[in-house]
Amino acid sequence: MRTKIDIVYTWVDGSDAVWRFKRAKAARENEDAPLIRTANVEGRFRDNNELWYSLKALEAYFPDHGHIFLVTDNQRPEWIEQFPCVTVIDHADILHPGGLPTFSSMNIEACLHRIDGLSEYYLYFNDDVFLCRDVTVENFFTENGVIFNASIVEVPRNAEGSERFTALEVAVQSIKWLEFQGYSEVVRNLPGHTPMPVIKRTMIEMEKIYSDLFRVSRLEQFRCRGSFSLLSDLYYRWMIATGRGRVVLGNSVYFETGSLNFESGLRAFEHRSKNSSIFSLCINDTHDNATPGEIAPVIALMQKFFVTSIPIISPKKVS
Repeated sequence: MRTKIDIVYTWVDGSDAVWRFKRAKAARENEDAPLIRTANVEGRFRDNNELWYSLKALEAYFPDHGHIFLVTDNQRPEWIEQFPCVTVIDHADILHPGGLPTFSSMNIEACLHRIDGLSEYYLYFNDDVFLCRDVTVENFFTENGVIFNASIVEVPRNAEGSERFTALEVAVQSIKWLEFQGYSEVVRNLPGHTPMPVIKRTMIEMEKIYSDLFRVSRLEQFRCRGSFSLLSDLYYRWMIATGRGRVVLGNSVYFETGSLNFESGLRAFEHRSKNSSIFSLCINDTHDNATPGEIAPVIALMQKFFVTSIPIISPKKVS
């Protein structure tokens, strides 16, 4: 494909006083809502400077990208001027006013294709996702659709729900929904924590077909049990079910900071083969409500990893 593809990031500075006031107020107003257990934990919103390193890695390994859009809630990273190819988009520019302020990634993701000027083909990054080798457009898109880098983990057919509403349970919901719509053999692999390839017209098409699901997500202030992950899960499965997507396994690595083998996993990644097919990794902050003292050594470990593993180059101006 000879086309520039834009990049869309979502980001939040969870330490910002004004933002924290809005979050606390919204939490009080949603006390009776069926929130998932991790809907309002600190780890979901903590900024560990991942975005800066993710942008550096993007420039190093995919310099031929299009424009970058950073979606936030009336915030700006203090260093963002280092990246002249980034346009900051406020939630109010694309989200439904009835769902503002929102602290639900599902709400935000349901609106990203509304960004004015966004290219037809684009990649969606969480700020904790990093490229780690050279990629091209062809790693994500074909002439007829998209390529999803999925997890080797498959959803068991007897999976049940819980108050946590985990990624597995979100997947079960999407699978059952698509099967109810008449699709057979819906892909059961969990989506990878990787850059998500999106074709804007297909997201708009899915919104028209499942308008009720989008309407509910766009009014959500925190993640609730039963909500659909419209972009990160349902879109992935629907595109494959409609013959416009295919799955590739084993190209990404996922780490949780709360895992007992987090440190050893980082070391193993640093010593991976030079010929490794892995082109992206995600470091998910799962220290949900850790105290500053508890999280400090974890953040130090992450920063050391970033410094030694993420290329530091001069940002390029991309039109």
